[in-house]
Amino acid sequence: MRNLIIDEGKLHLLLESKKLFIGGSLTGALGLIAGGVNAVHNGYEGTALHYGMILLGICMLVLGVREGWKNMKYNHEKMMKDIINLDQTAYHHSIIVFQDTFLPFANRYLVYWDNRWQCWFFLNYPTQQDEKKNVEIIRDKISRALKIDSSCIRLERKCQKLQQKYSESHKEERYYDHVFYRGTITAFPELMKSESFDIDGVSYRWMTMAAMKANPDVRKKNLDVVEVVEKDF
Repeated sequence: MRNLIIDEGKLHLLLESKKLFIGGSLTGALGLIAGGVNAVHNGYEGTALHYGMILLGICMLVLGVREGWKNMKYNHEKMMKDIINLDQTAYHHSIIVFQDTFLPFANRYLVYWDNRWQCWFFLNYPTQQDEKKNVEIIRDKISRALKIDSSCIRLERKCQKLQQKYSESHKEERYYDHVFYRGTITAFPELMKSESFDIDGVSYRWMTMAAMKANPDVRKKNLDVVEVVEKDF
């Protein structure tokens, strides 16, 4: 499940625009239709009063059909989609933390060089709304990126943090919804046991927590994420 940042004013406007669709029910619509049929049926007497009942019945039928149609068209799933579209969060990312567990005493973390941010980052991928689907997609992407069979990759969800920081690429403060996973590789390729290595043009390396916190780029652009890993892993 992803965290959302929503402007209260925009949410109010959305609910105001949909107020006629909220709180109604198909039962209420059917009640109007039934009342309309009854009024029309009882109006066949030929007097002005009964003609009025027929007119009322027809109006109730039209209103009932209209309300029923609205309730069938707009449901809780569509409202949820409307609310999600108000989300101001810049990115929903899953961060994967691997350690050098091929050594007796693991104390380094796998990072890659992000050309856009010009910084060493933990592996990260867009978060899917469904947790099971998210894990499956991430495992497949890691498998392709690191050339590892997906059966050798384990993911354990650790925590979720909503963080605000300055975006170097957009030059403004933005919200980032981060889901953190501990990754485990059961069979490391020999290439990954090197201190640094390249795969498909992407540079990777193993860094200690102290080295990351001492790196000027990491301190400026990714220290909040590093501190979560240091504290919660």
